[in-house]
Amino acid sequence: MPIFCVGSYRFSVLQSTFAEEAAISSLKRALTALNTHLASNTYLVGHSVTLADIIMICNLTLGFKRLLTKNFTSEFPHVERYFWKLVNQPNFRKILGEVKQAESVPAVQSAKKPSQPSLRNLQRKRPRKK
Repeated sequence: MPIFCVGSYRFSVLQSTFAEEAAISSLKRALTALNTHLASNTYLVGHSVTLADIIMICNLTLGFKRLLTKNFTSEFPHVERYFWKLVNQPNFRKILGEVKQAESVPAVQSAKKPSQPSLRNLQRKRPRKK
């Protein structure tokens, strides 16, 4: 393998590691802000479920199902309380069904550039004129 390719691969790995660390840092910052607010509030706005809560739960649901393990969310106890309290209410449960928290984070697959079709392949796909 040429040196350039090895260097390029290493750069790609470093870049994806940096991006992953930045994403985790941003997520923790956002969840910390939410956790702080929920420390003294049951809902996001007011004293009952509002559109803000519905939107927040919809946004958190995919995270809890796929990425946010119990180990990760234990740092944010008020977010956990809020999330589980709302997803277990009948109206949320009708729409979301039973929500189970992720047990592990799926491995990140390396991003590959989509191969560009060759001119020959494009010509083959064209319908023939009669």
